[in-house]
Amino acid sequence: MMSRRFVHVLVSNIIGRPCTYTLHSINASSFFYPERLSRFAATIEDDLLPQPAMSFYHPGSPPEYYGSMDFMPLGRNRNDIVGVDHRGRTILYDTAVPAVRTMPTLHVPKSFPISIAAGDSLYVMNSRLGPPQQHTFEALVHGPLPDCCTHGWFWRSLPPPPYVYNPDYSEDDHEYDDEGDIFEPYEIRAYAVVGDSQIWISTAAAGTYSFDTASGVWSKHGKWSLPFRGGVEYVPEHKLWFGFSSEDRRFCACDLTCEEEEQPSLHKVWELDLRLPQDWIPIKPYLVPLGSGKFCVVQLFTTSEVVISAAGYRCHKSEMFAVLTGVEVENVDGMGLHMIKHKSKRYCLDGKFVRQVI
Repeated sequence: MMSRRFVHVLVSNIIGRPCTYTLHSINASSFFYPERLSRFAATIEDDLLPQPAMSFYHPGSPPEYYGSMDFMPLGRNRNDIVGVDHRGRTILYDTAVPAVRTMPTLHVPKSFPISIAAGDSLYVMNSRLGPPQQHTFEALVHGPLPDCCTHGWFWRSLPPPPYVYNPDYSEDDHEYDDEGDIFEPYEIRAYAVVGDSQIWISTAAAGTYSFDTASGVWSKHGKWSLPFRGGVEYVPEHKLWFGFSSEDRRFCACDLTCEEEEQPSLHKVWELDLRLPQDWIPIKPYLVPLGSGKFCVVQLFTTSEVVISAAGYRCHKSEMFAVLTGVEVENVDGMGLHMIKHKSKRYCLDGKFVRQVI
C-alpha cells in the first residue's frame, strides 16, 4: 500500500497575466500496474496534467512581476506545502483539506534554498552559503511562541555549518567542469535525514557534516562527500537511502549508517531504460517517495529545433516536458534488492516550467 495518494507538480506560468504558479495533483496509482508483471513495456504514454488544484499569484507587482516563489513539503505525508517568496513571506497550503493560511515571515529571504522535512518541522538553508551571518539556516517549528504564552508556528534561527568560519572559505569560489559549466565546490549538493534527529549536508570542498536537531550542534563526518546529488529519501522497509547518483544522476540506494570513515559506497544503481530519443536534453530529476518502497521518478527534458519564420528568419523552437515513472523496490529472496519499473507518462508543459515536484 502507498501512503501517498498524489504527486504534486508546481508549474510556473510566465506567459499569462497575472503570472501564476499552478499546482497539479496527479493520482500516484496511475503510474503503477495493478499486478506484478515480470516485464513491463518501455514505452512512454502521453498524458495531460490535471486541472490546477490551486493557483498562487506571482509575488511581484505589474508590470515587472519581479520575484519568485519556492515550494517545500512539510510533514511526513507531504500533504502540507510551504510557499516562500523572494522577501521571505510564507504561506501554508494543506492539500488534503484544502486550505491556505498565512505563516510567519523568514528572518532573512533564502536564495537557492534547500528544504528538509524532519519530524514535524521544516529546515531551510541557502544551498550556497555566504560569509558567516545570521539567519542563513532556519527551522519552521510549532510550539510555544517566543515571548508569548500561546502556541503556533514560528521560524527559529539556527547556526550555519562550521566550514563557513574557515578563513579559506569563500562563496565566490568556483571552477568549470569538462562541459564548461560552473562548478561551485562549497555548494550543498546532497542532503538527507539520518536517524531521528540528524540532518546531513554534503559539499565537494568541505566534506560532509551533520546537524543534530535535538542539541543544535554540528559535527563533521569526513572530507568525503555523499555519493548522491540532491535530496535523499530513507525507506524503512529496506533500511536504505534512495536518491540520484552524484556521477550520472541514476536512481540508486546507499546505506548511510555504516561506521566507516570513508565515503559510503552505493549499494545499488539502476537504469530506468526509458529508451529516450537522442534529441531529448535532460534538465533536472526529482524523486517523490510514495511509501512501501514505491517512488515516482520525475525527469525534466527539453528539445530544441531551428525553424524558419514566415519572414524568413531562423529561430529556435524549444519544448519542455516532464516524464513521470512509477518504480518499486523490493527484496527478492536469493537476488537481493530489485527494482520494478511500472508506467512512464509524458506531460507537455506548453511553454511553462516545473518549479517543484512534491
